[in-house]
Amino acid sequence: AIPPVGPLGIKVGSMDFFLDELAPVRWKGPMDLSPVWLGLMEMNVIREFIADIVWGDVDYLLTDLPPGAAADKPPVIAGFIPDLDGAIVVTTPSEVASDVVRKSIAYARDLDINVLGVVENMSLYRCPQCGTESELFEGDTEALCRALDLPLLGRIPFDRTLAKSFDKGAPLIEGDYPTLKRFDEIVTRIQTLLDYKKIMARQL
Repeated sequence: AIPPVGPLGIKVGSMDFFLDELAPVRWKGPMDLSPVWLGLMEMNVIREFIADIVWGDVDYLLTDLPPGAAADKPPVIAGFIPDLDGAIVVTTPSEVASDVVRKSIAYARDLDINVLGVVENMSLYRCPQCGTESELFEGDTEALCRALDLPLLGRIPFDRTLAKSFDKGAPLIEGDYPTLKRFDEIVTRIQTLLDYKKIMARQL
């Protein structure tokens, strides 16, 4: 069992905890069988992180998948967590990203994974001096959500002040900070969706 570490009651499991600084993840195995053993190794790591880490009593367990992981990771995670509450798709407001989002959502639905909604990341740039927010991209995530019949859970701006605080390991926790309010709104919407799901499950 591996104890996770994290500030402010947030527990984290990461491959980076097992590697030397700046060392990449390398899977050892015969090169001619790399597609096979690479997939098996990744599945084993996912299983160990979900099942073997001592998470304890947590409100939510989130699994963050990198871009391009939609091909094989969701069914693995769904297999290890049979009562999976759902998936949250995070995207940037660009045309290229919207194509990936459509494929990811279609794949999740094929696996009967409930897609709770979409979060738009880096949707705006927030000036650290005056707080003015400006558009970074020209995509239309709202139109994408309407086409996919999904709620847009929120839009998160690129915020240098917040990013610097995270890099220092001292997250900004001022309750009235504008970007943090956006996070709070997203969390509230997700909690509402999950609570509704529990209510409907009890009525069945």
